[in-house]
Amino acid sequence: MIMSLFAFILGSSLASFLCVVVTRLKRNESIIFPQSHCDNCQTVLHTWELIPVLSYITLRGKCSNCSAKIPKIGFIAEISLGTLFILATHAVSPISAAIIFTWLTLLTLEDLSDQQLYQWETLGFMITASFISPNPFVFIGFIWTLSLIITRINYRERFIGNADIEIVLAFFLIVGNLTTLIIIFIACILALLFLCCLKNYRYKLPFIPFLSIAFIITTTALNIFSEQNFMYKKSIEIISRCFSW
Repeated sequence: MIMSLFAFILGSSLASFLCVVVTRLKRNESIIFPQSHCDNCQTVLHTWELIPVLSYITLRGKCSNCSAKIPKIGFIAEISLGTLFILATHAVSPISAAIIFTWLTLLTLEDLSDQQLYQWETLGFMITASFISPNPFVFIGFIWTLSLIITRINYRERFIGNADIEIVLAFFLIVGNLTTLIIIFIACILALLFLCCLKNYRYKLPFIPFLSIAFIITTTALNIFSEQNFMYKKSIEIISRCFSW
């Protein structure tokens, strides 16, 4: 319980910081200075207004000074990453899972903002994936080479965003071929469902949020099934020992 609470606080705090990073980078502002403030009236926020999740609920989504609406995306990101950090505590490698979830949150926020990602973000995610990857160096090198070739071709044709390609290739490094194909399939289904629900949607669709959601769904499901399989094998082992006696 205490570990889960700590994980949620850490995750939601990181999400709050990532929202600031995304907003200020788009404005070419420093991510450190000035202090956090209302984007509408420029009033510096009080300490209690910086508490993730609770501050949004207490303020009812509005600035305490000018009553301007606070973007919901920050609140959603704080709850999401906080929850994902709780899930990470149950992963085989909690630290690796938390790092991946943090990267995906940043990339998702950037894509939702204006669908323009910085090269260092996708490159950083691929480097992180390379360190976390259980695959041999030959496969990692192959994926990096493939990334350079595909992005070079895509630069001319523009059939999909380069960031989408690099993120998918990073998934190959993290979870392998079959799981990545499942993630792509689920992401496409989610995107189609989104378009079906919003028939009047006429904007360019950001795909990274769907890739992130699909990654979380797939890896969580695989983790649950692997645990169930482990428990099943343990049960069979115990029963076999009982009969052997």
